[in-house]
Amino acid sequence: MKKYALLLIVACAALSACGGGSTSSSTSVSSQCSLENDAECIGVDLSGQDLSGKTMVGIDLRNANLANATFVGADLTQANLVGADLTGADLTGATLVRISLSGANAQGANFSSALLTGADFRGADIAEANFGRAYLTDANFTGALNAPPFESALLCKTVMPDGVVEAPSC
Repeated sequence: MKKYALLLIVACAALSACGGGSTSSSTSVSSQCSLENDAECIGVDLSGQDLSGKTMVGIDLRNANLANATFVGADLTQANLVGADLTGADLTGATLVRISLSGANAQGANFSSALLTGADFRGADIAEANFGRAYLTDANFTGALNAPPFESALLCKTVMPDGVVEAPSC
């Protein structure tokens, strides 16, 4: 019996030494934030993380630090990113349907080729953000700060920062 107890202790020590005792992964930040559909991750720090291709429908990321995070091809449909920091985040090709980014800091964020149907950017800082070939249908940029040019974005019933509706009959 002592032989098995010693073997168990050695195995546990070896597992802990190589980090095998941890249950966290690159997409699980803490027990309070599972990064799954409808998860509540208010104020979480995901800066610099690669969450490409992840499905997080309805996730609550209010006031989260998402600076320089990568969401390429991710699905954040109906996510709440109110007040979040998306400085330099890469959301290329992401599905951002009915996402709320009001009051967010999205300076330098890359929304190229993203699907932004019904997206809410009211009051967000979008200085130097890239919306190249993004699909902006029924999106709302009312009062957005430092808006970049939208010339290569695909606009349909999009409310621009000055309140003018672009392509109202598309």
